[in-house]
Amino acid sequence: PGRQPTPPSLPRSRRGRVPPTPRLKLFDIGVPRNVTADVAAVGGVAAYDVDDLEEVVARNRLARQATARVAEALLRQDAEDFLVWWDGLEAVPVLNRLRRTMDELREQELLKALSRMGPDLSAREKNVVEALSKGIINKVLHGPVTRLRGPMERQKRLEQLQVVCELFDLDQSETS
Repeated sequence: PGRQPTPPSLPRSRRGRVPPTPRLKLFDIGVPRNVTADVAAVGGVAAYDVDDLEEVVARNRLARQATARVAEALLRQDAEDFLVWWDGLEAVPVLNRLRRTMDELREQELLKALSRMGPDLSAREKNVVEALSKGIINKVLHGPVTRLRGPMERQKRLEQLQVVCELFDLDQSETS
């Protein structure tokens, strides 16, 4: 029971095509140099000096700068999106009152319609009619809600919110 041989890590067909990896890497950071340049000619040895390292540092610096520019652009866009969202929060109380008012009207009209349709309506049919009424309200409110919460000057938003309150007779003293 001796040691078992292990198979080579690469198949025979690929062994000749893979460049040999240096087994010894020398990094000469001394000035003046401490390792002679012809060491690299020795098989299995790779030698690097300060100039080689400066090239790597310069390449990495350029890559980091490019990445930083991309990150800055993403952050700028996210900050703009956040500010639009934040400003749009001003509309939420009025929009909540509007939605509540529309839902109350929808409920009242739904009850009237269902009572007119008679007792023969199945539960499924009642659910379909109710879903239809909710869908109509959602479709009608989607555009105005999106615009009122979207990007616009504060004064213009306040004016438009005032108009919504007046048009739909929303109680302005109520907070939501």
